[in-house]
Amino acid sequence: MPVASRIAIRLALAWLLLGMGMGVLVVCTRAGLVPVAMTRAIAVHIPGLLFGFFAQLVLGVAHWMMPKYKRGDPRAPRGDERPFMAGVITLNLGVACTAAGALFGYPPLHRIGAVGVALALALCASRIWPRIKAFGS
Repeated sequence: MPVASRIAIRLALAWLLLGMGMGVLVVCTRAGLVPVAMTRAIAVHIPGLLFGFFAQLVLGVAHWMMPKYKRGDPRAPRGDERPFMAGVITLNLGVACTAAGALFGYPPLHRIGAVGVALALALCASRIWPRIKAFGS
């Protein structure tokens, strides 16, 4: 498994733990066990699980499992991994900004995070897309 995929999958699992923790906090708030002010934790729960966990896990596994290039440097069969890693870093920063902007009620930070997430998904997909081939070719 390439290093970039390992890092993306580990970060996805970290977002899963954070998202689940925020989900538990929201449920406890609705049950009356925690102050009502903690209802804003859903602002971390949703983007943390949707983009931080699910999208990042899919991208990490796709980067690992997509077919390798036939020609090129045998030390880097998946091509240059730096753009993919830049996408993973941008995705995590974007999800954190999106969650923080929604959590603290600061819409510009939320928008910056959303743009960062979209840019990261496009960057990661641009590294995976050339490796998609028709069956048998």
